[in-house]
Amino acid sequence: MKKPKYYYKQVGIIPMKESEGKIKVFLITNRKGTKWILPKGIKEPDKTYMQIAEQEAFEEAGIKGKIFPKIIETYLHKKWKGICRVDFYIMKVNEVYCVYPENFRRRKLVSISKAEKFLKNKKLFNIILKAQKPVKIKTP
Repeated sequence: MKKPKYYYKQVGIIPMKESEGKIKVFLITNRKGTKWILPKGIKEPDKTYMQIAEQEAFEEAGIKGKIFPKIIETYLHKKWKGICRVDFYIMKVNEVYCVYPENFRRRKLVSISKAEKFLKNKKLFNIILKAQKPVKIKTP
């Protein structure tokens, strides 16, 4: 079933955090729990890209932090009998919550190199690789 036009514009998050002296990324499972993905959601007409990014990061992964306003990568994928465009932004994670709206999803903090073994979609891994270069995650 085809969805309204705005469903096909989406916002994705690359949630990164320094842990144990390394930059790591949060991965979450899809709704069915069958594969590892990055948080993303529909760009609702009444919200900005940054608002959607913050909302999806918290709802799906239970995280909050600083979102960098530059799109790192745009990813196209087939869904709902159409093509979705997902603009990915980097988030520097500052807060991790135990209770969050979609805590039925599993969440995992992994090194960049380990992310590859969890992600079936290699395009998502390449987006993570691209994201680790332009932004310094370290805190003073």
